[in-house]
Amino acid sequence: MEITESQKKYIILALSILCAAMLLLTISTIIGRAGKAAVSFVVSPDETQIEFNNQKITGSRTVYLKPGEYSFKATRDGFRENTIQTTIKDKPIRVVFALIPTGKVSKSEKSTNAPKIDKITTEALEKEQTKLAEANPVIKKLPIKNLIYSIGYRADSSKENGIIVEIDAPKGYKNAAVNEIRKAGFDPSKLNINFRDYANPFTE
Repeated sequence: MEITESQKKYIILALSILCAAMLLLTISTIIGRAGKAAVSFVVSPDETQIEFNNQKITGSRTVYLKPGEYSFKATRDGFRENTIQTTIKDKPIRVVFALIPTGKVSKSEKSTNAPKIDKITTEALEKEQTKLAEANPVIKKLPIKNLIYSIGYRADSSKENGIIVEIDAPKGYKNAAVNEIRKAGFDPSKLNINFRDYANPFTE
């Protein structure tokens, strides 16, 4: 069947509109991501919900956020909730949540409902966590929290099996947190520590 001149015009017009729409979408995406960093969430089980700054997302995905201090809370029925506090700068980061089942989810239930709780992903993240713990024994002592300060960690995307120990405490109590690390049997000067707007004395 031969295409008429009129049909050709409609096809060209439709393609032009499609190209223009794609261009506008690309420009809008670029503008929307300007000044933001990519934050890739890897979660297990796959229906885990993450809350931060009055926003909620579900599952493993990437979002773009402005630099600053963030607290990400991961929850899912039948699993122990977990919170990761981190500082987002101008580089992409990865935030990993591997939630631990509570008594509400039995081992047999995990086995029979493997697709639902993403058993493969869970096992993969557990292996990754094991590698991190082997390379960074301090993980076994974290998190440490009290009314004065909290000490946690996050994966260092710039270094294989590396971590960043994060200390969140008001002025005057940073050293107390550092001493807590010493009491746990670790040398703070050998750790990559982020003091959150506090000058790290071990990098000078």
